[in-house]
Amino acid sequence: MLPALKPGDRVIAIPYRGEQLQSGAVVVMTHPNQVKLMIKRLSAPCNGGWWVLGDNPASSSDSRQFGPIAATAIRAIATAVVPSKN
Repeated sequence: MLPALKPGDRVIAIPYRGEQLQSGAVVVMTHPNQVKLMIKRLSAPCNGGWWVLGDNPASSSDSRQFGPIAATAIRAIATAVVPSKN
């Protein structure tokens, strides 16, 4: 998520419980094809899900590779970033 998040930054997030989502929100989500968490930005709703993008398109794995994600893949909504001390 460079440049918004840098290595060592910490993300404060609240669990997603079905609230209304908005384009531009930063979310913690599960990768649709792997067992790992990712941090992505919601771009637009589509086909009953969400198109998600990383802030660094050149090196991001996002909806351009795996398509839209279901809202059930969203685990939390980022509310703040605590910058790294480095």
